[in-house]
Amino acid sequence: MRALLYFFAVCLAFPPGCSGAEKQMETAPYIVEEIRGRKAYIVIPKAVLPEKGFPAAILLHGRGQTAGAWFGEGLLSNGDQKLFPPLLLENGIAVIAPDALEPFGKGIKQWNFFRTTTETSQDLVLFNDLFQWIRENKRIKFDLSRIYVIGISSGGFMASRLAHASPENWAGIVIVAAGDADSFPKIPSFPLDNKPLSREI
Repeated sequence: MRALLYFFAVCLAFPPGCSGAEKQMETAPYIVEEIRGRKAYIVIPKAVLPEKGFPAAILLHGRGQTAGAWFGEGLLSNGDQKLFPPLLLENGIAVIAPDALEPFGKGIKQWNFFRTTTETSQDLVLFNDLFQWIRENKRIKFDLSRIYVIGISSGGFMASRLAHASPENWAGIVIVAAGDADSFPKIPSFPLDNKPLSREI
């Protein structure tokens, strides 16, 4: 089993802004694939195909975002987040950015990192299918020994879940503004009147 790299970013907030996405993507136009009924943005480096294929980074967006946030789409996209695809592509790494489901209502997407098996998590099933898509793709050759996962916020916790669930698939895991999914505390729900909850300690 290959060792996994964990990188925990301490910064919990990113400066807002969406300008410049069109300019960034002029040199790296993306295509959209349907994988298990969800959109996945695919961007291939403008470089000579390596003998083993392109390494790839799977980018997992945060809560309330869609995969398009990595490319400046949506109100919750931010300036720092949009730097990831160009930097990866400049280093010859393909970008794959799938969409989460909508467990919190229409339009509010979040990864279901609490569930630990494919019997209980549609997201884990998605990543099994996504890795199979990478492995069997006839149009794009990928280096299966260099597939990475990068997640921000909710996507960071999902990246951690993937490290637990299928470590043999990933060469490295990068977690930004998140932590280990298994250590995520259960947060009590607050009443509708927003009065603080009282509880014995």
